[in-house]
Amino acid sequence: MTDEQQAAYLYLLAKGASPAAACEKLGLSLVTVAEHIERHERFRSLLARVNALLSQNVAAALYRSAMEGKVSAQTFYVKYWPPPSWPEHEDDPHLPSLNEITDDELIAQFRKEAPALLAQCEAADESVASSRGRSARSSRRVSKPARPSRR
Repeated sequence: MTDEQQAAYLYLLAKGASPAAACEKLGLSLVTVAEHIERHERFRSLLARVNALLSQNVAAALYRSAMEGKVSAQTFYVKYWPPPSWPEHEDDPHLPSLNEITDDELIAQFRKEAPALLAQCEAADESVASSRGRSARSSRRVSKPARPSRR
């Protein structure tokens, strides 16, 4: 690849073209570009920098989505970039890693702990409902419309 082809290829990638589309536009084969990446450290380094910048664009879009209130974006963002003031989350050392147990063992553990978790959820529901001034049962009732009077 010539210096001009390298620059054009990197420019097209930076503008959002796929490697295949950039190759087609420049009349290059993917194999030629792959071989050039393998043999030329400077080009490989520039390509890595372009890819890093593209990743930053995706991170910025994720951040924008999170700030717009999209819960899935907020969850993903906080999971991978928690605020510095948040403590590190560490797995419970008494529980086996998911890589260390079988599916059957995981299901058995879930069945063992599910009743307690459900009780906690129900207690939380009751607490929220009582803080709103009604019981959890009454908040789930659907009122029936009044029948029209016959005159």
